[in-house]
Amino acid sequence: EFPQVNVLAGDHVSLTGVLRRNEAGMIQVVGLSIDAAVVSGVVNAALTENQILASEWSVNFPRLADLSKMVNKKLSGQLIIRGKTNGPIKSPTVTADIKSENLALIA
Repeated sequence: EFPQVNVLAGDHVSLTGVLRRNEAGMIQVVGLSIDAAVVSGVVNAALTENQILASEWSVNFPRLADLSKMVNKKLSGQLIIRGKTNGPIKSPTVTADIKSENLALIA
């Protein structure tokens, strides 16, 4: 059992999106949307036949208080992470921007 996954997923997880593979072997993920109890996200990605990855993604935690039990700290506010992952699949470069609103960690 994975209690952290249970907290994130809650009683439902919804996935939508498109997965494509062309004749040359390129794989594309278009508009993969994940919606769960306390987290949502979107991914657009391509993996070339030469194993080069290019992706843009975002993850949203609209109510950090829902994660308090998981981290054993009282949290509040919202957290949004947007990023890109690019380069060879074995050693990609990841960049991300983190934005928070009313973020608080109460000891």
